[in-house]
Amino acid sequence: NWTWWTVDEDKHQHVFAWVKAIEEDQAHRKTYNLKYLRLYMNREIVGTTAHTYSHTSHGGYSDSILNRITLNVIKSCTDSIAAKISKNRPRPLFLTTKGDYSLKRKAQKLTQYIDGAFDHANVYDKAQQVFVDSCIWGTGVLKVYPDYERGEVCVERVIIDELLIDDLESIYGQPTQI
Repeated sequence: NWTWWTVDEDKHQHVFAWVKAIEEDQAHRKTYNLKYLRLYMNREIVGTTAHTYSHTSHGGYSDSILNRITLNVIKSCTDSIAAKISKNRPRPLFLTTKGDYSLKRKAQKLTQYIDGAFDHANVYDKAQQVFVDSCIWGTGVLKVYPDYERGEVCVERVIIDELLIDDLESIYGQPTQI
């Protein structure tokens, strides 16, 4: 049942069936993403999950050294363009239209607050890594969420294989379920 939210009983079974079907339909993407990451990293890594990211598919050192590229053009080009683009640090700027002094002052304070929040969350460093991810996989994801316990806005990089989005639902760019 693709409309799992309308089911009265055992919703979890319908959700997991839906997730499994999407994972099976998109298995080729994970294969390609792993291939692209291997080309960038110049290593025969096993996968993109936390447990497999640093493991290689070869047991010995001599096997893994034979598969390495002497000059990794993909990595050098990606890192070069990421360094050039990340020099620019776009930032939100609050402006007023025909505002009085207090409104202009409020806009300046909001801009200062956003600058401080960006620095505190290391937005620019994480955005550079997300840009590299978009060069490797075609999509980079930066998750912005509130931390209610500490009362701050947090930002984290998300690897694209950690997200599951239905192709049919996202064909027009606005999926309702991720």
